[in-house]
Amino acid sequence: MNTLPTRVLLLVILAATLPLYAQSPGATARAALEPALETAKSWHADAVLTNVSAVGVAPDGSADAWDYIFYSPSTNSYGRLTARMIVGGAFAIKKVSNGPTGAVAENFIDSHLALATARWNGLNLRSAIMGLTSKGWAVYAGLRRGDAIVWIDAKTGAYLRTEAIPKN
Repeated sequence: MNTLPTRVLLLVILAATLPLYAQSPGATARAALEPALETAKSWHADAVLTNVSAVGVAPDGSADAWDYIFYSPSTNSYGRLTARMIVGGAFAIKKVSNGPTGAVAENFIDSHLALATARWNGLNLRSAIMGLTSKGWAVYAGLRRGDAIVWIDAKTGAYLRTEAIPKN
């Protein structure tokens, strides 16, 4: 059926869904990965990526800034790099006191795919908090007790489990 009312209805439906899928001005987790890794290697040659996280991740998996945490086994020290997704921005490692030591999967899936899996498995949100560790992607609906955390396999993008933030 290719009638004008049908086409108008399809356009109305498409227009209604655009805000949910429109690109934000930010970028996905892998967007600044290469320059972040280069900066970390100049900080300490043995630096390994142990965490990637962002607050306020848009429905398309992008954020205005991503934090990358690195661990140097030789110096037993941690460094955090915050990549603001602005063209021409320079990166600097800031020393932090602690963090994870396990490296994240080298070929981890990008944030937009992890977020899509979390949504497919019941996480309904407009903005998320996301973190990547050696255990996988954790997608938080919030940080209050009882809020859901959906765990996604970092390599395959498969749903692992849903947990609630403990009430105690």
